[in-house]
Amino acid sequence: MYLTIEKALKLPALNQVEVIGGSQGLTRVINSVSIMDHPDISWIKRGELLLTTGYVFKDDLNAQINLVRELSKRGSAGLAIKIKRFLSTIPPGMVEEANKYNFPLLEIPYEMPLSDLLFSFTYELVNKEKGKNDGKGSVEVFHSLLNGENRDSSFIPQLQEFGFNPDRPYILLLINGTKEEGDSFFPIGRMLEKLNQTEREDFKYWNIDFDGQLIILQGKGMVTDEHLLMQAQRIAILLEGLISKDNPGTSLSMGLSKVKKNSTI
Repeated sequence: MYLTIEKALKLPALNQVEVIGGSQGLTRVINSVSIMDHPDISWIKRGELLLTTGYVFKDDLNAQINLVRELSKRGSAGLAIKIKRFLSTIPPGMVEEANKYNFPLLEIPYEMPLSDLLFSFTYELVNKEKGKNDGKGSVEVFHSLLNGENRDSSFIPQLQEFGFNPDRPYILLLINGTKEEGDSFFPIGRMLEKLNQTEREDFKYWNIDFDGQLIILQGKGMVTDEHLLMQAQRIAILLEGLISKDNPGTSLSMGLSKVKKNSTI
């Protein structure tokens, strides 16, 4: 039931991620995933996998080596670096240190957005909770959140690891679709990337793929319930158009909840 680095790399969505160092440590368990944007790693929890472009240590060879060493000592699951943004390749010193500590060091191709990788790991981590929820699929999870059962659901702590706040209003969008050939996968993560910067600053999105696609939308700051509902409706229209355009012949259905408030949960 645990998601290890080795198991994660066998997933279709992650098959372009390569192991560059620490191949003897691929059985490390992933408990959570974060994007690293600051050199301070005092907050790192055991089992945390870090994703980064390498910007925070791109010009400091000692910092690169120390990062690998310290992450390993803290029990981190691994470090995944996106190349060709700030580092053309992963520095040899980091590879050597990763091999020394059997610490998984992964290379993310330039073409793969970190957000897509984060979505993929989110899906897998929450999907592992599926077995702890009597095998609930997206429809059951949708109804659990819809009916105010989220405080007793074991998948909520996993969502909170990615910033979900069960005490703030949220709205749910459930998407089910089947292509003519029977494949129902849609790259929702990439589609959400088409949102403009203002929208990403005002809202948070979580995409969970069980039997269908479940999107949880939550506003930041002073976003009103009306604004939250309007944004959810806009996202539904946007995704419907993109999915239909990129996947001709798809049979698509969507379900949108009312805004869920603290008083209802």
